[in-house]
Amino acid sequence: MKTRAFEVDLTDDAAEQLQELFLYKVEQSDFESAVEALDAIENAFEQIGRNPYMCPMADNDPTERKLVIPFGRKTGYVALFSIESESLIYVTAIRHQRQDDLRR
Repeated sequence: MKTRAFEVDLTDDAAEQLQELFLYKVEQSDFESAVEALDAIENAFEQIGRNPYMCPMADNDPTERKLVIPFGRKTGYVALFSIESESLIYVTAIRHQRQDDLRR
């Protein structure tokens, strides 16, 4: 069985949010932990590139999905993404699970 691969790209807002999360992690813990968090996020993006439909819908829209990315013992990250076509996914927002709101 051939696995269809989607290209996963970040919107400008999501890229900025990812950078903010990385810098915050560097300030709160250390560079190594920040790199490990970034690796976990990138691995999760690779997973949705293989099968974006494994993630639950966001707002009852089949093209908008929510990805939970575990990291650490009790927490992690949440990303919103949009399936734009049969070959393209845009990550539209990303935040730490303990943040109040997910910006688009």
